[in-house]
Amino acid sequence: MRRENYICMLAVACCLVIASVVQAQNAGMPDASGSQAAIQAEPSAKAFVPEREFAFGLVKPDQVVEHDFLVFNNGDAELLIPEVKPG
Repeated sequence: MRRENYICMLAVACCLVIASVVQAQNAGMPDASGSQAAIQAEPSAKAFVPEREFAFGLVKPDQVVEHDFLVFNNGDAELLIPEVKPG
């Protein structure tokens, strides 16, 4: 596999992981009683990722490319991302 293809696939995988974290943070899982009101009453983190994908375009075989994906916490609690798994 060409290096630029691998780098692009890795970037897409990172985006998917970040999107999964955002979705999980915003899911609002109910507590043991089934009530979501108790969760909403407590402070919560809310991840916001303005750019979920990035196209590098044409990349030469010896060219190194990188891109930073910003993740913002729009909530009122600490945003924890304990693990990232590129796929």
